[in-house]
Amino acid sequence: MQTMIKNQQNDGTGFDNEFFDFSIKSLFWNKQMKSLIFIWLLSNYYYLLYIFRLMLNYYNKK
Repeated sequence: MQTMIKNQQNDGTGFDNEFFDFSIKSLFWNKQMKSLIFIWLLSNYYYLLYIFRLMLNYYNKK
């Protein structure tokens, strides 16, 4: 299995392990992706706060 991977690594298609690792790292760690994750977390944070406030209002009314 290891030799098969090593043979595939140098067949000139460009999908050797270094390139693949680099593409995955650049996909997840470039600034655009970080800002998207940050915005997604912020939006979920406000969404959770909204639900929390609704629950507090519900319990205060009882």
